[in-house]
Amino acid sequence: MVDGGVVDAYDGLARPGWPPRMGRRDTIIIRRLDVLKAHDYAQKHCCLRDYLIFRLPMKIGLRTAEIATLRIENIDFESRGFYVLDSKRKRLYPLPLDAVTLELLAELIGGRREGYVFQRIGKGKYVLAGKRLSNVEIWHVIKSIGEAAGVKGINPRLLRHYFAADWYYVRKGNVEVLRRIMRHKSIAYT
Repeated sequence: MVDGGVVDAYDGLARPGWPPRMGRRDTIIIRRLDVLKAHDYAQKHCCLRDYLIFRLPMKIGLRTAEIATLRIENIDFESRGFYVLDSKRKRLYPLPLDAVTLELLAELIGGRREGYVFQRIGKGKYVLAGKRLSNVEIWHVIKSIGEAAGVKGINPRLLRHYFAADWYYVRKGNVEVLRRIMRHKSIAYT
């Protein structure tokens, strides 16, 4: 960035105001390897709860509110799927789960049979241990993991976009199936 403009990759000239800003001052560019680096850091250095909070938007494209409201009763370990409360339409929506994530969720849940999957951890008057995490807390967990791994700008929305790009470009998945997994009304959003 030069004086609010973007340096053109072709001629090296700054173009003030181009591209138009969409509520952000600086453009953040994160490479696929940076996301994988943060994922590996979370896998090795974070508690299981925080690692799964990082993994779910990256592997299945969950929104922040969908992670926060994920309930144990909505996970079907036998059919390797779960029902997520679609944060936009406020209805349960079935999604598949990969075997590794399913196994990690079973380990996190332990012997619990009901309640929120991701709960607050800790002791103290104001911690409210056992209550569900807020959207802000989930953003903070993911952002902290990214910064600890040396990658700036990682957030749940970026991980959701990573999932979509990985599905379409790397795995060569069907865009209509991706639209359903992402829970978009129209394929234009996807």
